[in-house]
Amino acid sequence: MLFRSPERLEIVDFSDPYLVAYEAVLVAESSPIHSLQDLRGKTVAVAEDTASFHRYSTLHPEINLVTTAKESDGVHLLLAGKVDGVANDNVNLEGLLATMPGSDVDQLRKLDVSSSFDPKPFGVCLRKGSPIFLSKLNQAIAKLKENGTIEQLFKASRQF
Repeated sequence: MLFRSPERLEIVDFSDPYLVAYEAVLVAESSPIHSLQDLRGKTVAVAEDTASFHRYSTLHPEINLVTTAKESDGVHLLLAGKVDGVANDNVNLEGLLATMPGSDVDQLRKLDVSSSFDPKPFGVCLRKGSPIFLSKLNQAIAKLKENGTIEQLFKASRQF
């Protein structure tokens, strides 16, 4: 289910986004793949029922998708040479890479494919009908963005 989908909006409220992620693809460092177009007819791993899965299956049916139960499974398939790439957003990919040994990370590179997809905003999901709490939360998020705290936290977590 996608962020702020009509189905979700019926049961929850969302804060303003605290972070915006963008689609990316991991490929082997030695891969001849350098763009989204190069993935036509190739096999890309993506975690099942994620925003990335829905985006690729809808917007790029020319890319063969292999779904995995966990996001990290796609990286293992890529390192084993069983897929040509791993699709996810830059935030999740960087988080996965941060947990891997450097020798594995050195075998991979990230393709920026953000121009082919809408940005993916991250916000806090709350019980529907809490307008005072939502307003206070949005004020706090705005302050943390304005004073640079969120960007500092994000930069500190980047490994890639």
